[in-house]
Amino acid sequence: MQLNITDHLADALKEALNRAGLPVPESVFWEVPREESHGDYATNVAMTLARQARRAPRAVAEAIVAHFPETPAVDRLEVAGPGFLNVFLTPRWCAEALRHILAAGAGYGTSEAGKGTRYRLEFVSANPTGPLVIVNARAAAVGDALARILRSLGSTVEAQYYVNDAGNQVLTLARSVEIRLRQEMGEPVELPPECYQGEYLIDLARDWLARDPAGVRALLALPERERLERLGRRAVEEFVTAQRRVLDAYGTVFDRWVHEAADVRAAGLPERAIEALAAAGHTYEQDGALWFRSPEAGDDEDRVLRKS
Repeated sequence: MQLNITDHLADALKEALNRAGLPVPESVFWEVPREESHGDYATNVAMTLARQARRAPRAVAEAIVAHFPETPAVDRLEVAGPGFLNVFLTPRWCAEALRHILAAGAGYGTSEAGKGTRYRLEFVSANPTGPLVIVNARAAAVGDALARILRSLGSTVEAQYYVNDAGNQVLTLARSVEIRLRQEMGEPVELPPECYQGEYLIDLARDWLARDPAGVRALLALPERERLERLGRRAVEEFVTAQRRVLDAYGTVFDRWVHEAADVRAAGLPERAIEALAAAGHTYEQDGALWFRSPEAGDDEDRVLRKS
């Protein structure tokens, strides 16, 4: 039996239009009505064809019903409102379709339509400066669902999480953690507005001090550059570990975790990319900065690659 019912209905509808001597569009769309009383599927094709057919929408819909081919899937058709066409499926067909679905098990809906295609999906990729939030949950659900759909079509998919663990935000995180640690140790220090204000850093500071008070004190006694580098690295590691734990519990699996600091910057990839763009004539210098002619790649304005 043909399980793709909308394709089946579209073919039958085109046949009915042809039999009735009406225009036959390239595409016909069926959708599930909001109200069950309007059938299992409905289409407004009669209204979209009315002007071309030079007939009232309801007259077009009635002609479709009169010429609709018999099919074991369709119990009856009804014309509703200004010219909607509602279709009611037969219980026998629905039961048979359900048996096919149950028999297919986990393989139901899979195909080889995407065989030979490859995708790299990067999603969630939350900043490693704090816990995941609700917007990350939405991104995880959508991204993981898309990866599963593409795989079910035979495509090769790599789900990637990009950890932005380099740059000023990590330095800001380190300064924020240091201040929270010193506050928990009783020092009269204030958290500047440019630092991260979340109370989760208070929890982090208390946890560190509870686990290893001597180690924290030794860390805070280091020279500033080394102290901030180690504070930032340790905080990022803890937040990324927590993010992975939450995503695992959520059922979202990533094939690859890419760390900007170790996998991108340490490998010199930004510099190599800039050199390639410059060699191809896609960059220019202006106001002491290096610019990328990004409109050539479909962007709306030039972008700064490297500031002075």
